[in-house]
Amino acid sequence: MRTQLTFAPTAVHALSTHDQRGLLLYDLDRAAGTLLVRRHGALTHNLYLDDLTGRLVTLRLAERHRHWPASTSPLLLITAHTAFAPSYPRVGAETINRPLRRLGHQVGRLHRDRILDAARHNCDPLHLVRLFGIHPCTAMTYPYVAHPGRFRPDVIAL
Repeated sequence: MRTQLTFAPTAVHALSTHDQRGLLLYDLDRAAGTLLVRRHGALTHNLYLDDLTGRLVTLRLAERHRHWPASTSPLLLITAHTAFAPSYPRVGAETINRPLRRLGHQVGRLHRDRILDAARHNCDPLHLVRLFGIHPCTAMTYPYVAHPGRFRPDVIAL
């Protein structure tokens, strides 16, 4: 179940391993279908859960309660090692990456491919910023890659 829950946010919402490791239970609003993604500094991104990801979150919460009903960890993703640790450590990056690698996927590649796919359909960088919560400078690179013949090189930057 954890593998499915880490695959869907990456493939659908372009969440990185770091983003997933920091997801908090109290940032999840299942009634509204949203999840707040907290990033470095004051950056946050409000993620609107699709049906698949929403169902996977619900199943993961049920599984979490079944395995660790007394866990007080505020993190959405926990393991047997992190469920009762007093400092509430995040799951390791390998906890997310290893099962996906066994299936032939890499989180970083899925993350980039998802953003690139969105840029192919809509080359507006602001759309990418709003959709994925990425930095505007990062968002500017994807339309150039998705539509190489559409943009002329900047002669000033050369």
